[in-house]
Amino acid sequence: MSYFSYFPSTPYTINDLGLEYKVAKNILVRAKFTNTLKETEAISSNFFVVDGERPDTLSYKLYGRADLHWLILLVNEIHDPYFGWPLSSSQLEAHIDDKYPGIAIYLKSSSENIKQGQDVYLKSGSSYSKVGTVLKWSPTYLKLEVSETTTLVSNNSVIRIGEDGDDVDVFRSELNKYAIHHFEKDGLEVASFASFSSLDSIPLPNEAEPIIVSYAKGTSPEIALLAVDNYAYEQRINDGKREIRVLKKDYLEDVFRLMRESFKVV
Repeated sequence: MSYFSYFPSTPYTINDLGLEYKVAKNILVRAKFTNTLKETEAISSNFFVVDGERPDTLSYKLYGRADLHWLILLVNEIHDPYFGWPLSSSQLEAHIDDKYPGIAIYLKSSSENIKQGQDVYLKSGSSYSKVGTVLKWSPTYLKLEVSETTTLVSNNSVIRIGEDGDDVDVFRSELNKYAIHHFEKDGLEVASFASFSSLDSIPLPNEAEPIIVSYAKGTSPEIALLAVDNYAYEQRINDGKREIRVLKKDYLEDVFRLMRESFKVV
């Protein structure tokens, strides 16, 4: 049976006077598995979702029928069947390209005057040519995200933000989807403006330049090892969704019975 077939019916008013109504499924009710039920090895088990596997194909693999996709989502409390479920490789690529378009330009100084939608111009001699528009400015990472282009700005070039803005020096640029998301060491996030004198084993604070500056310069392999870019970050999130719990086939009828009893469906 489909998920909503277990839902109770309710009269739904279709005019302001309440004189006309239709009988419809009450989609406001909710069903939920208890943590004890989900974690009991005799009833459910761990499962790893492989690339490209969908809830309906997994339902067929586990239960011999594709229409129990809702049960897999319900056990794992996945309310968004698209972004709550692990994306396939091609879907993930498209998602990252859409979420992190354009390029990221690392500036040599921070500014509070950069606004979304401003035009960005590249200086060449005494002339300027438009690169794109400001998508986002992250002063914490000295990172200017510029949309409408995938053409990188050369190292140590000069740009102007806004037609009447000041010239700004650039460290370098890279595709936005490979730009810095955050820094981390041994699984813990590291502040972008922290300073380290040594990265041989454990970072030691001192008066050296901030790690974001070293990263922006692109001259420190040690700092690069601390960097988690946007692509790796999104891939990590997606891979984290692959470990799920699935109800064992022998308990399907028990769950269907509990659903009928909970929603008082005859």
